[in-house]
Amino acid sequence: MDRQQRQAATALPANGAPERNRLEIIRFATADAQRHAIRVLLECGNLNLSSTKLDEWAVRTDVVRALQAGGVAFEWLTENV
Repeated sequence: MDRQQRQAATALPANGAPERNRLEIIRFATADAQRHAIRVLLECGNLNLSSTKLDEWAVRTDVVRALQAGGVAFEWLTENV
């Protein structure tokens, strides 16, 4: 890999911050919100989650972004961590 390819591979997004890609915890206020989230994730082919509590999911950041884009109502517990 030459120098130019290495720089392109490590370049930061336009906002200057590295793209976040980690485990996130989100919480839903209602069962309807969870059903909406499942519908959105099925439609985009990104249904990938883990849950140990009825109203909380552990998901990757890209799943959170997909839910935000789909207009799903949830509380992002690890947003500012």
